Amino acid sequence: MGIGTLILFISFIVIATVAAAVLISTTSLLQNKALNTGKAAADEIGSSLVNVEMYATDGTADSVSYFYNTIKLASGSEPFKFTNNYILFTMNLNNQSQDYTYDGNNTSGESFINCSVDPGASSDASSLSNSTNDGYFGIEYIMQGPNYASGYLSDGDMVKICFKSPRTVGRTEEMRFTYLPKTGNPLRLKLFMPSILSDKRVYIFP
Repeated sequence: MGIGTLILFISFIVIATVAAAVLISTTSLLQNKALNTGKAAADEIGSSLVNVEMYATDGTADSVSYFYNTIKLASGSEPFKFTNNYILFTMNLNNQSQDYTYDGNNTSGESFINCSVDPGASSDASSLSNSTNDGYFGIEYIMQGPNYASGYLSDGDMVKICFKSPRTVGRTEEMRFTYLPKTGNPLRLKLFMPSILSDKRVYIFP
């Protein structure tokens, strides 16, 4: 009888051990899934952009072709890597649209397009007026935050994005801009050109 009780006791221990192992394994799996889901949810809402300013040049010709948009990260957003993202610039004019990608594909991550170069006065390789830069946008850091890294938009950074429109844009024309992060919320802008284009620099927003 003592041996039977001992065998029964050992059987209970074995069953409890197996059950505990299954429970621990299941708990670990669920924990990993929960962490991955939480990370994915955080990434989905973690990269929000804020439009600070937009202007275009050269309004003295009664139309513009070169656009400059200053953006920054929303409070609490994760860093935004330009090489993993693209800007979709859509104009509702004759169904014309243009997709832009970041031109900074060199090892340093810096932009080839120089946003500070006047495209009306230069057609060198770094200018927006150079035809080889069609379909690309450049960036210029207006402000660098404490976590600055080339090719990234981090907390405290303020970046000017420059690009050439697929054609000249005239007065009162409607334009739609969409910034699509790899993860996060897109920034969509619906803007109109001013009714008067006379200055070299034409402010569109604010």
